[in-house]
Amino acid sequence: MIEGLLKELKMATVCRNCASALEENAAVCVHCGCAVDPENAAALVPADAPAAPQAYGSPIFSMGNDLAGIGGWLILVAIGLAVGPFFRLRGIVVDSQFIFTTRFQAAVVARPGLEAIIFYELVTNSFFLAFLLLLNLLFYRKRRSFPTFMIFNLAAQFVTQLIDHLWAMHFGSSGEWTLVLQTLVAACLWIPYMINSIRVEQTFVN
Repeated sequence: MIEGLLKELKMATVCRNCASALEENAAVCVHCGCAVDPENAAALVPADAPAAPQAYGSPIFSMGNDLAGIGGWLILVAIGLAVGPFFRLRGIVVDSQFIFTTRFQAAVVARPGLEAIIFYELVTNSFFLAFLLLLNLLFYRKRRSFPTFMIFNLAAQFVTQLIDHLWAMHFGSSGEWTLVLQTLVAACLWIPYMINSIRVEQTFVN
């Protein structure tokens, strides 16, 4: 009997839907619009009362422990997607300036075949610039295809960077593997995250 009274008291003071505190004799919860007593909801709520608010999906950025939104490690992904196009645009500008200067012409004479690798970098930078813009669009619209496209982007960046480095070594490169290792580490970290993350699964559902 005591347990029954406690249960009735809890039901009367706490919303069964959102667990928010209820006002005394409240017919509906002011926080979520849920009827306090669903069995008598029609009698308790006036006919001209405004409709209860409806949820239209999670917000862009999640709050607290909500996993259905851009939060947690996805914040780092958002930052990377925001700055990535600027790095690619810088690469395009540098390659273009190098191609159309007398310095480039002198280098080609000294090292035949160098123009091919410069054009390769120009093409790949242009491709990844366009692809990163697409990824930003998919990311903020929470498209279901985003994780797949992101995985392709990470893998492709590593492969193209590796090819570029090995190609450049034929022209007397210092042999530093910094950029290759950076893209490899990024792929090793973020590809498993895109595959296994619960947040990713619950966020990109559109």
